[in-house]
Amino acid sequence: MRGNLRKASPLKSNRVTRGAGVQSSHPCPEFCAFKAPLRRFYSLPAMATLPQSRTKAASRDKVTRGVNINDSAQPFTDQILTGQKTIETRRTDSLRPYIGKRVGLIRTGKGQAMLVGFAVIGEPVFYRTKAEFSADFARHQVGDKSKFGFKRGGKFGYPLTKVTRCKPQPVFSRGIIARKLF
Repeated sequence: MRGNLRKASPLKSNRVTRGAGVQSSHPCPEFCAFKAPLRRFYSLPAMATLPQSRTKAASRDKVTRGVNINDSAQPFTDQILTGQKTIETRRTDSLRPYIGKRVGLIRTGKGQAMLVGFAVIGEPVFYRTKAEFSADFARHQVGDKSKFGFKRGGKFGYPLTKVTRCKPQPVFSRGIIARKLF
């Protein structure tokens, strides 16, 4: 990296521009904040656009939390990743902080907790009666006899969209509802 930096001339601006005068910036704000003191003395070279693989990795890196999906009774994470299950159900409104955000899907209940995919959590549906809950079985895949079935007091159903699978990775943090990923 040092070979790519050049000393700024005291008479010229130390900002490097791309093409038609567009100011260059590094895609990582942490990098820019770290290099801020050096900007007085060095200019960073103009950067080309990032390759597709790096931008996908960068978007995944923004995901810092994952929600636990308990697979002890039924393979819920596999059903989510294959598209059979499109609603994640909870007894409480516990996923409220993650609505509209991309989160990791963490398989629990079978040995080591594993990150197996990513999804965006939507606004919940509230099931007031057992009949409402049973009528939506095709979307949540939770049977009446399941330990995760309808209980008195209602149930929240969170739609999962933009579901993607990833190579399973162990997650060592702990949490009842969600966990830190990395």
